[in-house]
Amino acid sequence: MRKPELMRPRGQSLAIVVFGPSQLGYLQMLKPGYQHCLVATQAGGQWHLLDPLSNGTEISLLGEATPCEIIDAFRARGLDALAVQRRAPVMSEMPVSAYTCVEVVKRVLGIRARRVQTPWQLRCYLEIVHSPHRMRRGWFNSLRPDSKSARDRLRRRGAA
Repeated sequence: MRKPELMRPRGQSLAIVVFGPSQLGYLQMLKPGYQHCLVATQAGGQWHLLDPLSNGTEISLLGEATPCEIIDAFRARGLDALAVQRRAPVMSEMPVSAYTCVEVVKRVLGIRARRVQTPWQLRCYLEIVHSPHRMRRGWFNSLRPDSKSARDRLRRRGAA
């Protein structure tokens, strides 16, 4: 089996993932504040916002700004925002999956984690994968209702 070829050098693109509520009734069963996600990417000095909706996809131009300015603007509106480094895309097929906001954001970021299916799971995954400790094994167990959150795990590990 051939090793997949990289399409661009690693670490060349930053993205900002934004999490927020949704007004769709069937999404109300998800964690409040984490019922929808969207992503902002940078190209040619301009930021573009990709908002995958149930009835289509909106693409907006945010213009020139620093990542901190974009994150602060979303947080001022009560949304959770997180800056992440996009993975270098590889010449390999992505797993087949339903068209959801989470799946669109995962594909923009180059994430192939099949178990990540809700915005909250994506938030926890990004926090763990982009943490200094890179806790990869057993990350999905931290999403169970009877266990501590991923954030608490990271805090305990950092304090130890």
